[in-house]
Amino acid sequence: MADMMSEKVMISFKLVDFNKDGVVNVKDRDDCIQSFLSVFQPGDDRKQKMMNQLNEFWDKIVFLTENPDWSKSLNPDEFLATRKDALTKDSTKTIAVVREALKQLMNAGDIGEVGSFSFEEFKKAHEAFNLKEENFVKGIFSMVGPDDSGRCTSDNIADFYTELSMGSDEGKHQQSKTALASVGFM
Repeated sequence: MADMMSEKVMISFKLVDFNKDGVVNVKDRDDCIQSFLSVFQPGDDRKQKMMNQLNEFWDKIVFLTENPDWSKSLNPDEFLATRKDALTKDSTKTIAVVREALKQLMNAGDIGEVGSFSFEEFKKAHEAFNLKEENFVKGIFSMVGPDDSGRCTSDNIADFYTELSMGSDEGKHQQSKTALASVGFM
């Protein structure tokens, strides 16, 4: 696995280590779900759908499979090894699973189910995901690229985060690293 891909996987690990304790496990998933419920306070009709979308996100983003094993905790080396193995076996499928996971995450934050986010909605979704640094969120929103109405589509956001975590474009990787470093993420 190229050095760039290792860097991308470590960025992914830092993003999904929700409680920043150095491992990804069921506590990260459960804390994230509680955060989304707290930030968005969905009605009963939306609450279960949000929880299902978040569970699907976590199952796919952590385990890249239909058979998640939440009895495990993954440290950064184990997280990297699972990605390396999955990419070696079937990179196209792995990237598609990651993109679908990210789409589910964005769907969970799309309370109005309109398929796009204003900056304030984007910020709220990132806050719920424990990414509260406003300059970080502004930078990501800018890199995703809002349309003429000032909104970023769920698909574009999922594409951006897929590229950030699994893409092969060296130029975009360097741009993302620079942006992430500028807000203290790297």
